[in-house]
Amino acid sequence: MSHPLAYFQSRNSAITWHVIDRDRTLQQNHAVAFDNACPQQPNHFSKEIPMTENTRPSIPAQIAAQYVGIWNENNPARRRTLIEQTFTAQASYLDPVMQAAGHDGLDAMISAAQAQFAGLHFHVSGTPDGHHDVVRFSWSLGADDAEHLAAGTDIAVVAPDGRIERITGFLDKMPS
Repeated sequence: MSHPLAYFQSRNSAITWHVIDRDRTLQQNHAVAFDNACPQQPNHFSKEIPMTENTRPSIPAQIAAQYVGIWNENNPARRRTLIEQTFTAQASYLDPVMQAAGHDGLDAMISAAQAQFAGLHFHVSGTPDGHHDVVRFSWSLGADDAEHLAAGTDIAVVAPDGRIERITGFLDKMPS
């Protein structure tokens, strides 16, 4: 039985095979790195976090919930621990109104947002989804018992160790 992509091999496709083999190797390394770096911990990602094209729906939901939980954490020491567990040391955040990099930068940015929007909470909206190492989810910001003032969509890139290495945010609704 020939390989399903055998046709491409006959058409000078060394690059195609290289990419396929590289992707398989990256996925295998991704799983090993996560197993080594992320033992089961409360409030941490599922051990199955390495993303593939067949990512289970619960994994993006867990990442979104963990991320939004950090924005809602008012205890500075606990928030810092969650940031270190959730983001790589070089992680970056970028949206149209703010940006940050590294654990210190992320912590300062989130603290400033909490001060600006005191008494409001972030909520995951809709159903997060993802494929490979990318997760997309929407959020809203507001009081629990009132119409939410802001909303947006964030795209997270997950590192091989299962932590977030980059967030790009889009603002769908902002307070006037």
